Amino acid sequence: MDLDLKGRDQVADWIECVLLAGEHGHLGVGQLQSVADSNFSIEEAQVALAVEAMKRRARWIGDAYPFEIGDGYVKLHAEAAKSPYASMLMMTPWSPADQCLDRSTEEFQTMAVWFERLTARSVEALMGPESKSLRFGYPGELGRPSNFQEAIVWLAERLQVEPGEDYKPPQRNDGGADVIGWRPFPDQRSGMLLLLVQCTLQRELMSKTADIKIAHWQGWLKLRTPPISVLAIPGNVTGFEKWEELASQATILDRTRIAGLIPSGSLSDDFADLWDLTRDRIARLAGFLDESA
Repeated sequence: MDLDLKGRDQVADWIECVLLAGEHGHLGVGQLQSVADSNFSIEEAQVALAVEAMKRRARWIGDAYPFEIGDGYVKLHAEAAKSPYASMLMMTPWSPADQCLDRSTEEFQTMAVWFERLTARSVEALMGPESKSLRFGYPGELGRPSNFQEAIVWLAERLQVEPGEDYKPPQRNDGGADVIGWRPFPDQRSGMLLLLVQCTLQRELMSKTADIKIAHWQGWLKLRTPPISVLAIPGNVTGFEKWEELASQATILDRTRIAGLIPSGSLSDDFADLWDLTRDRIARLAGFLDESA
């Protein structure tokens, strides 16, 4: 089977997918190379570089990384399918899983909502104690008005700021901000830290950094200090130049950053449906790989 795998990070994603969908969750490097050669035309040097990329991910996020890379083997952790990392891997656009599996519009929309919820948790962890977050993406959670002007008034109440006087066009839906995070200071004075997060499951990223217009938000809400624009993605940005280009437009929260920020075991039963969705996609991937073997 031919997969479009560009660079070590996408091959690393492929290894992670194989471990999640495999029968034993443990492969020696020789076994791994045999699978790579026989079914996917992945060269030995690519596998070696990908394993190094996995080691780097493990160093960055520690226990939040649901794989173990040892001397001559790669291994899946127990309960890996219930990890934020694995869930984001299964929803990453153009990942090995995405290339192998069909997804309906309904499934795509469901994954988008769950990704926004994971992002909201990571934003709270990033901003520290007493911080707050909410899903503002359209259509929003229960209680968020569907009308954009009313939604801005609703948001202003939660932020404890005044609505701005600029026109709030109904077609904006969410103004590009799928998740909003903030941390008020104890003195309750203006100038609190405010993050506006665009979450996307799309493959093309640069255009998404322009969805949030800071000047517009300062007109819709009375903000003394400009908010920070953030781009959240369930995948990884490959290549130094691409990362720097995106980072010049927005703070990036990618799969490893989001997974590393969410405290281990902090997600309650509210995320049970996400784990079910992840297990379903892993099972479908396993069936596909068996048929392709």
